[in-house]
Amino acid sequence: MKITIRKFSSEDTANLLDLFYDTVHHVNNKDHPPEHLDAWAPAQPDLKKWKIRLKSSETIVAELDGMMMGFANLESGLSAIGMLYVHKDFQGQGIGTELLKTLEKKLKKREVKIAAVEASITAKPFFEKRGYRLVRENRKMLNGIELLNFIMEKELNLKDLDRKDKLEEHKGEMKDKQKKKKSFRWRDLFVNKVFDLLIVIAGVTIAFQLNNLKLNSDQESLETFYLQSMSVDLDKDIQIAKANLVDIKADRKLVEDYLRKFEQPDPSPDSLGIVIVETVGFETFTG
Repeated sequence: MKITIRKFSSEDTANLLDLFYDTVHHVNNKDHPPEHLDAWAPAQPDLKKWKIRLKSSETIVAELDGMMMGFANLESGLSAIGMLYVHKDFQGQGIGTELLKTLEKKLKKREVKIAAVEASITAKPFFEKRGYRLVRENRKMLNGIELLNFIMEKELNLKDLDRKDKLEEHKGEMKDKQKKKKSFRWRDLFVNKVFDLLIVIAGVTIAFQLNNLKLNSDQESLETFYLQSMSVDLDKDIQIAKANLVDIKADRKLVEDYLRKFEQPDPSPDSLGIVIVETVGFETFTG
């Protein structure tokens, strides 16, 4: 049975929670009453909180032929083992051991000398067989229920990373570097140049559009200025025209007065002098 260990993905959250619930309620039920199991693994967990927890705690997943077999993670600042759960139908087949070995390797690479874990009553024998020793009993509250677990530790040999592990790590790094180094191809060069040309064309087009907008704005401002000036001049012409109209009306009144005097039957001897004097008084002739 070849188990594949991979990194956790956000899309795994729902499946991991189903596995977690089934494992707790079917494997740990021999050591805990139902109310403890419900507090430990509720039937309706907060999916969002679990997704954040699993994503931020370097969670790994064990798969077999695409089926999720178990998961584990590092917590407490990625320096201690947090959770380790194996599918209820695949207990005792080495899946938990593979997950634990992977976590211990990660701790060694971080130069963590002591691997610590909070083991449940059910999981305590599993960790004891793999070199973990009991430090003390621990009680913690989960959803209002006090549960008993055990603080256990194992001293890690930092020199235990053998040549095979280092060689595999080196091979992985070389593969990553080779993927980054792509061979030169004229097609890639052509595509890149065409992309650059499109960017230049887009930039020039945008610049022309902005320039046209500025010219239109300047032209509108100039036309507005001219119209405002014409409006002021027309107002002045209207005032002058009104003043001339007043003068013309005054002259018309004088003319009408003279006409009435000419219609008199016996004009006075000095009527011509009066007409000359008053004619000189027309608004039209005043300097």
